[in-house]
Amino acid sequence: MDRVCWGPTAAHLRKKQRASRAWCSVCPSDMHVGNRPAIDMTTNNGQPPEYSSRLDRIEAIVAATSEQIAANAIALSRLEESVARHDSVLERLEESVARHDSVMGAIQTSIAANAAAIDRLEANQAAGSERLNILTERVNTVSESVNQVSRIAFATFQRFDAMQVEIHDLRTDVRGLQLENRRILNILEQRGNNG
Repeated sequence: MDRVCWGPTAAHLRKKQRASRAWCSVCPSDMHVGNRPAIDMTTNNGQPPEYSSRLDRIEAIVAATSEQIAANAIALSRLEESVARHDSVLERLEESVARHDSVMGAIQTSIAANAAAIDRLEANQAAGSERLNILTERVNTVSESVNQVSRIAFATFQRFDAMQVEIHDLRTDVRGLQLENRRILNILEQRGNNG
C-alpha cells in the first residue's frame, strides 16, 4: 500500500518551531506568531506559554489520528475485499441471469412453435370436421338410397312370389288341360277303333 502523508508529526512540529519560532498551519490560529502578541522569549526557555501541554495534546491528537488512519486502512482493505467478493457474486449472478435469459428465450421459442402447432391442429380439426360432415351427409344419402333399394327389392320379391304362385297355378291348369286332352284323345281313339 502506498504511503500517504497525513500532515506534520510532533517531532516535525518541534523542529520547525525551533527553526522559525512559528507554528505549522495545523496549529490553532492563536498560536501563530503573526496572529498573537509578541512573546517574551526570556520566559519558559524562550517557548510560548503552555507550550508543553499544547504539544502533548497535539501529539495525542496525532497519535489518535494515526490509529484512526490505520483502522480506516484496515477497514478500507476489508471493504475492498468485500467489494471484490460482491463483484464476483455479481458476475456469477449476471452469468446466471444470462443463462436464465437464454432458457427463457428457448422457452418462448418453444411456446411460439407450440402455438403455431396448435393453430395448425385446430385448422386440421376444422377441416376434418368439415370432411366428417360431408361424409355423414353422403352416408345419409347412401342409407336413404339403400332404404329405397331395400323397399324396391322387397316389392320385387313380393312380385316374384306372386308370379311364382301364378306360374304354379298356370302349371296346374296346363296339367289339367293335358289330362283333359289325353282323355279326349283316348275317347277318340276308342271311337275310331269301334267304328
